[in-house]
Amino acid sequence: MNAFESEPSEGDELDVNVVAKSPSGEGICRINNFVVFIRNKKTKVGSSYKVKIVKKHRTFAYADLINLSDVESVYAD
Repeated sequence: MNAFESEPSEGDELDVNVVAKSPSGEGICRINNFVVFIRNKKTKVGSSYKVKIVKKHRTFAYADLINLSDVESVYAD
């Protein structure tokens, strides 16, 4: 098995855990040491989300949230 078999592909739907935020506010997660940026500024570090990989580059990928109500419920006070 090579390293590329464990990397996500465009269109994959995954459950991820946000480990950091980028300077622009995007959530950052890792999938087998492959960095994924979640294109939603309302994600929260330490929270889990279901995402869909929308664009993959050689060393990183971008993903969108599948269920936006998960983010809205985090911020509902």
